[in-house]
Amino acid sequence: MRGIFRASLLLACIVSLGGLAAGQSKHRVTFKKGATSAKVKDTIRGFEYRDYLIGAIAGQTIAVKLTSMNTYTMFSIFQPDGANLEGTAQVVNFSGRIPASGDFVIRVAMMRAEARRKKSVSDYSLTVTIN
Repeated sequence: MRGIFRASLLLACIVSLGGLAAGQSKHRVTFKKGATSAKVKDTIRGFEYRDYLIGAIAGQTIAVKLTSMNTYTMFSIFQPDGANLEGTAQVVNFSGRIPASGDFVIRVAMMRAEARRKKSVSDYSLTVTIN
């Protein structure tokens, strides 16, 4: 009987985590030929977040601007090694030098206080410029 309970509990955990993971997504930001800037528009709900992959070379300058009517929507930037890029934890604007070459992740999400509210939604646009 314990074995059945444990198996049921494990299955319930897997199913609930699978639903959470389905709400997350990664998108590579591409720049039109000759362009140094790209803009994406999207929507997140609740605890969802979007990861945007940006390839960059050490020494380049990156500028990121998030625009949303929901003032609780922010972004963070993670370096290729997974560390947070200094000065980019839960911000709406950032400009600075790229410290290392590779794929950086820009994660857009709502702050927890807003995300936990029923029917919380955020339409946003994210503009990324690399020089």
